[in-house]
Amino acid sequence: DVRFAVPPLLPPGVTREAAFEVRAGQWLRHDGAMARVCPASLAVQDISANGRRGKQQSPVVRAVLLMGAGSGTLPPLWPVETTAQGDAALLAEFYRRRGYGPDWQLLDSFTVADDATCDARMSEAASALALSGETGYTGRVVMFEALAQAAAVALGLLPAGQRQGDTASLPGDMESPCGVWRLGAVGFLRFAAPAAARGSVMLRVRRCWMDDRLVRYDAQAVDADGVVLATVNHLQFDAVLTSQTAATV
Repeated sequence: DVRFAVPPLLPPGVTREAAFEVRAGQWLRHDGAMARVCPASLAVQDISANGRRGKQQSPVVRAVLLMGAGSGTLPPLWPVETTAQGDAALLAEFYRRRGYGPDWQLLDSFTVADDATCDARMSEAASALALSGETGYTGRVVMFEALAQAAAVALGLLPAGQRQGDTASLPGDMESPCGVWRLGAVGFLRFAAPAAARGSVMLRVRRCWMDDRLVRYDAQAVDADGVVLATVNHLQFDAVLTSQTAATV
């Protein structure tokens, strides 16, 4: 369970110290193995309007982690399909609008399967977005970011609705014909035991809920052999309310 607050501003030349805290909680049996429930949080130091450091900290992420050996395999959310075709121009425009540099462009193929489902392929040249070497989690961070990007591309293709006319107010907000959205939560994110993926990593995202306040997607990643590498339940985007919209809700 992960909750994202409004992303902090990072003005050029200003250092914002961050504090990451993980607490060891109770043990429970999960997927046939013992796991430990670990509450975690990430906060950044506040800054004033003129760039001075404040005495308080603002939350950025709150999560509950399950740390354990696990079973090593994941059941698929849907029948595994390992082929996808797509238009590179769509992704190029998405990355241009978001201001993502080459290291953050993790998708090289994207296609619409039906009204609620989209398929994508993870770039084989995807760079590490976290420390590599002995940490052991770099590939998982990259894979989740790729799933989140695929869902964001799908979100941008939704038709106009009641929220048309809102405007983005912060970096990271996602504009689409149906409004402006921000990544708000992840219900349940699971990774298979660490192993090298064989061939291209294929991603599927499927919209499972939408109203004027939030949009949710389920998602999964599989390799060329059909092995499920990661699944996500309820990747949630929250509507960004302008002051005018908020006053009428």
